Amino acid sequence: MLLFCVALFLVGCHGTKDRLASLPADSPATESTRMLPQEWIEKVRLAEEIGRRIFMEDVIAAKGADVVSRDPTMRTDTRRQGWIVVPDNRCAVVRFFGKTSDEYVSLYDVCFTWDSMTGPTWKSEAARHDPPIPLPPFQQNMVRARQLAIEALTERCSDRYNPVMVPGNVAGFKGWAIYLLAATTEPEDIIVGGHVRVDVSEDELKVLQASKLSKSCLQLKATRDTAGIVVTELIAEMPTEIHVYLNLVWQKPIYVSARAGLWKVEGGKILFVKDGKSD
Repeated sequence: MLLFCVALFLVGCHGTKDRLASLPADSPATESTRMLPQEWIEKVRLAEEIGRRIFMEDVIAAKGADVVSRDPTMRTDTRRQGWIVVPDNRCAVVRFFGKTSDEYVSLYDVCFTWDSMTGPTWKSEAARHDPPIPLPPFQQNMVRARQLAIEALTERCSDRYNPVMVPGNVAGFKGWAIYLLAATTEPEDIIVGGHVRVDVSEDELKVLQASKLSKSCLQLKATRDTAGIVVTELIAEMPTEIHVYLNLVWQKPIYVSARAGLWKVEGGKILFVKDGKSD
């Protein structure tokens, strides 16, 4: 069972520090990565950081959706169009939104207190807004960016996609990197290929680019007895943030055969095994 610790990081909102749960970050480089070129080490660290953020926001959103699903009134609310995850000083908030004629509004919030998120059982509080509360300007833009990203999805590998928003300053631009994660309800299915990243600018709310994170759709089976997962990466030279995310979701090592060689992703860390020229 995972234990999560709380870390501070910037989310690009009014220049303040906000909190979201994360696995321990910025740990020392392992022996397998110390000998890599510096640019590769930096790519590895960035992929690890973004992968952890994707994982934690996905977990928070999923737990929020579970709370909603247990309440008949919220579960059947046809006004609900989606959610965003926003932190405040006391908790991580999953904000379920709808839309009036000209603006997005919060219908209800599910709050997970920071203290409870350091342990296996998270405490939640649900607040309904009647009438709905208009979202503040920054969150209005978050939702609009989210919706633009979903509209930019032209090729699908699943009938369900879960959006996760990563602040663009992490990836080196001003806006949001929105990951559209192909999802399944089958407990033994792992969707390895089919995830998409859409970059949306903050100022003009324009789609800067939409990038497939795999060459094709790929779905694998994994049971409790599965020791590890082996995949071939055809686009990138090393594992990506999606491999980190999948490793944290499934808690199984993922071996990635990429252009730069063979890698292992375990415990949210990317480890170099051998180059492609090795026997």
